[in-house]
Amino acid sequence: MSLPEDSQRASVIASCANPLPGNVVSQYGKRIIKISDHQVVKCGPDVTREEFENQRIAHELVDSRIVSIPRVYDFFLDEQGWGYIVMELMKGKVIDPLNDVSAIQRVASVLGHFATFAI
Repeated sequence: MSLPEDSQRASVIASCANPLPGNVVSQYGKRIIKISDHQVVKCGPDVTREEFENQRIAHELVDSRIVSIPRVYDFFLDEQGWGYIVMELMKGKVIDPLNDVSAIQRVASVLGHFATFAI
């Protein structure tokens, strides 16, 4: 998947500023907006290059059979200092892990996987 160029970055910024209601994936904390059938953008004043790099490294390290971490494609800042991370759209549904017992078990499995990494 190619990285957005400047004109595509302008389109990403516009999508975050005025998202279509059906494209808002999450507004909890940092805003996540669907920008294509395969990509979303996380945007906000607290979105950082460090977050982008951490997610890139995590995607490479984890066992995707245990935990799925979206592939990241691009990071940039706009003129106001807002950060934008363009990443892979993960199919699925937003769940409430406190009310979904199977989600609690999956989270425990993921945490067990993370515990195998040397710090």
